[in-house]
Parts: sequence; structure tokens; C-alpha cells
Amino acid sequence: PDSRLREMGLASSSLPTPTPTGTPLPGTSVFAVSDLHTDEEANWKLIQSLINEKVKAKAKVEEGGGGSGVEVEVGKEALIVAGDISSDLRVVEETLLLLQSAYDAVSFIPGNNELRLSRRHPHSTFRDSIEKYDAVLSLCSRLGVHTEPFQFFGVWIVPIASWYSPTFDPFWDESHSYQKQWLDFRRVHFPPDLTAKGAKSPEAYGDYFHHLMEERCHRKYDGPVVSFSHFLPEVSLVPMIKKHNSLSLIVGHPGLTKLVRSLKPSVHVYGHTHVNSVSNDHGVTYVQNALGHPRERAVFWRAMEATYSPKLVYHLGAGDAP
Repeated sequence: PDSRLREMGLASSSLPTPTPTGTPLPGTSVFAVSDLHTDEEANWKLIQSLINEKVKAKAKVEEGGGGSGVEVEVGKEALIVAGDISSDLRVVEETLLLLQSAYDAVSFIPGNNELRLSRRHPHSTFRDSIEKYDAVLSLCSRLGVHTEPFQFFGVWIVPIASWYSPTFDPFWDESHSYQKQWLDFRRVHFPPDLTAKGAKSPEAYGDYFHHLMEERCHRKYDGPVVSFSHFLPEVSLVPMIKKHNSLSLIVGHPGLTKLVRSLKPSVHVYGHTHVNSVSNDHGVTYVQNALGHPRERAVFWRAMEATYSPKLVYHLGAGDAP
């Protein structure tokens, strides 16, 4: 880790690996963020400040019993990070370590930014974006960050890897050229033999992740489920942004829609569009809580920087546990 982490006294060896349990525990909470983009200094400082405040507040309650002088048990907290920390794996590691210092468990799934290869030397470190995806999972495994389904004190947290396809939009016109305006088409490189359809198929990349995720989405879970993906599982979630009339072509995949509907979670968290919302569809509560880029906050939602924080998406109250 670089100097930003050393200043905080954090290193991967200093953090305990969480031990999740299936026993429901009153006070258990699941929070969510996405699109932290902490390779931008303003975002790093904002998240660092939020985490520092949380760590201090948590320590004060645990040590002082909220002023009573008696140690108290604080409810267990998990954090979902729904993709797009950075294309730089060093920044991904730094950010995950920082988040782990404040939460009992952290779960992450790569977004499109994590799969982007170096601008100057796209194949100098990784042969392709799938190899880089595997490297992100290995990094998470080393840190104790969850990328597989796990039970956290009574609630299942299920990450779903995915990619997008223009066929997500039922009105897509194949004659519509849209790739040039999006960076992924210059920085993300999938192997040509990714699927039987071949890499030129618009659904090929999403199909690859769909097949990887089928088993975890079709299994039965013995408890409430909070799932998450970086991309959108429903067309109804696509925001209307006038300057991006091709947005619906690079945000979701029909296979992801099928997976989430099959899973039937209580809550599904997503990211990617940087337009925060809470909605209900097909019996599922959909939540986006993206930090996004500093320039977006400056132009579109100036008040957000002062109010942004991880969003509570699930809470087990005292009356909910058996």
C-alpha cells in the first residue's frame, strides 16, 4: 500500500479476517456504496474522512458504553461495494483496506473500471480483461474481502458479476453506432474465444459472466438475501440523461435480469450510472448509492458531497430474530 495507507497505520497484515456466522443477531446491518473512484484525490479524502469518523465513533461506543463506562456489544455491520473503485489495483487494495477498518465484513464485485487495462501498455501486465478480473478476485481473497455468497449473521449477501450488452434495451437498433463515446471500448479487451458465440457477439461478454453466476443465483438460501451487481438488472432502472442517449446500451444485460429475478432477493444493490435511487420492481427493492466523480457532484448535485455516506439497505431488528 502507498503512503495514503501508511499515514493511517493500515496494512493488510494488520486487519483481522472477519468470521461471518449464520446465527441471526439483532442489530445486524448491511450498508452499500458503489462507484467510489478513489483514484480521484477528492473522493479518497471524502471516503477517508467518513471512515475515520466511523471508526472513532464505533470505538467510543464499544469502550465507553455510550458514556456509561460499560463495554457494549455493537451490532455487526457489513459493507457492499458494488464495483468501480479504480482501474489501478493498488488503489483497489488501499480502498478495500480502508473500508475493512470500519466494517465487520466487506463484499466487492468488480465493475467495468476494474477490467480496464493500462492506457499506455494495455497488455503489459495482463493478457486481457478476464485475467485482470481473476487478479481482482485473488486480491480480495488475500485481503479477506468477500466475492462469493456468504451468510452474515442471518442475512445472505450475494455478489453477482456481470457485463453489459446493447440487447438489454429492447428497442436497440443494430445500425446505431454507440461505441466511440465510451472508454470501455478502448480499454477493456476480452479474449476472442470467450464464448461459443465469439467475441463479436454483442451479448458474448455478458453471457460469460452469466454462466459463471448461474449456480449462485439458482440455489436456495436459508434466510433473507441482499444481492448486488455493478450493472443494472432491470431496464426500468435506466435513468433518463439527455446527453447520453445510448446509455441503455452499456448498462445491463438480459442474462443479469434473469439471474436476479430467479434469485428473488429482498434487496438488490447496483451502480454504474451514478444516479442514486431507491425503487421497487418485481417484489425487489433496488438501491443505487454511487459516489461518482467530483465533476459530477460539482455540476449536478453539489449538496451530495456534504451528505454522502454508505446507505443502510438491510437491518435486523430485535423483533426480527428468532
